[in-house]
Amino acid sequence: MNAADVSVALFNRPLLQAHTQPLHGRSLLAGPLLSKDAADPVIRSVGAASLDKLCGRWAHWLASDARIRYCRDCMRHGFQSVVHQLDGIASCPLHGTPLMDRCSGCGSPTAPYAVTEATLDMPFCCYECSHPISEVWLTLKLFRSKDLPFDERPFAAMMGWLKQLGILQIEWPEIAAWHPSSEGEPDSPSARRAVFSVLSSLVPLPLDLPRTSPVRVLARGPSADRFRRLLPAYDEDAHQQLGAIYKSIRRHVHRRLRKISPGLSRKGIDLDLFGWDTMAPLPQSRGSQSGAHAWLIWRKRFEQEFYLSGSTHNDFSVTSPRRLLLRPEVLSWPVAWAARPAEWGQFVWQCFVADLESARGWSRAIEALPPLPRYGQRSDEQQRAWTQFSATYSMWAPRLNPEIRRWPRSLSQLAWTDATTGSKELLLVGPATQVDTPHEAIQPT
Repeated sequence: MNAADVSVALFNRPLLQAHTQPLHGRSLLAGPLLSKDAADPVIRSVGAASLDKLCGRWAHWLASDARIRYCRDCMRHGFQSVVHQLDGIASCPLHGTPLMDRCSGCGSPTAPYAVTEATLDMPFCCYECSHPISEVWLTLKLFRSKDLPFDERPFAAMMGWLKQLGILQIEWPEIAAWHPSSEGEPDSPSARRAVFSVLSSLVPLPLDLPRTSPVRVLARGPSADRFRRLLPAYDEDAHQQLGAIYKSIRRHVHRRLRKISPGLSRKGIDLDLFGWDTMAPLPQSRGSQSGAHAWLIWRKRFEQEFYLSGSTHNDFSVTSPRRLLLRPEVLSWPVAWAARPAEWGQFVWQCFVADLESARGWSRAIEALPPLPRYGQRSDEQQRAWTQFSATYSMWAPRLNPEIRRWPRSLSQLAWTDATTGSKELLLVGPATQVDTPHEAIQPT
């Protein structure tokens, strides 16, 4: 059977000539796409072993069908598993061999994990150079290899783990907007590795596999559903309690930052060092302003007057006589659920750590750009410098401007309900580089 015949047999549809969706229309990850009327037990078994049949909605967040991932040792037995498609797994569960997604001959990407001409007209061979992924696919060796001993228990264990994910009770409304790293978009290998890491912290893996994503649970605590999405501004008791937590963290951060940040003094900050042309504070000159830059982003994220005033409010001192008003957006965190003050305080602190990392990243990004000319007449070279700066800022704006995102995109929150006890737990997740104390985070760069 060629690819066209297999497509009709599995999907009752012809091959796709092109596709634009993240999931291929003839994907082997997606059981629901397969023909419902298939009488052939082989075809039914393909659907039963598809990833979304195993773990439901998590299939899209854990694996991709863009390339076949394989273990060279498994290929010697003519074997490839859907478990190999999990981006959170870097090595084979059986052999420990690093998984590959490129031809060992020419280095071209492997064919899609879907029914396509590239995948099936030359099975497990490179579509560019015809080099076999494994010599076992030469006919005689394939027949000889089928009788070799092969231990499928590690794959069965991982499939059992995936089935546990399928019944996991998790609410994660912001998963699509989570950017735990600077690499790619939410639908990228790094994002899928991050989701895998979070889920494996809730349901322990049955095997000792190396971690592939620097992501961890930053805070967790009991929670409950919140039936109102925003905390009312007149909730005086809650406002005072959370405001006291924020001011305590702010004082602690400020004391540490003053030792390493030029322009940040005991009474306030030198605003001449920053511009506000885009509603985001940006250093006016290059240099070690990351600490003061993070301080401005963070306070703009949390303080109502600070946020509304933009560049017109010059009293940014810690000991401001004005009454502190926190923004309703951050007061309402985590929006859909109620959190204890302890978890809210962790959220405040982790926002600063994320903003500090963003400020440092921005500093590194603009160091690589040519100097910006002043306003006025510009040569072609100067215009190119402004174009490069604008493109770079557009990429960094969601991290630097709290008006675009309520809290840093590297942080996310989810609620997990324990099926045994019925209790709900709130989790704050983010990069493992996020630290737990100001002393660890606020160091000279």
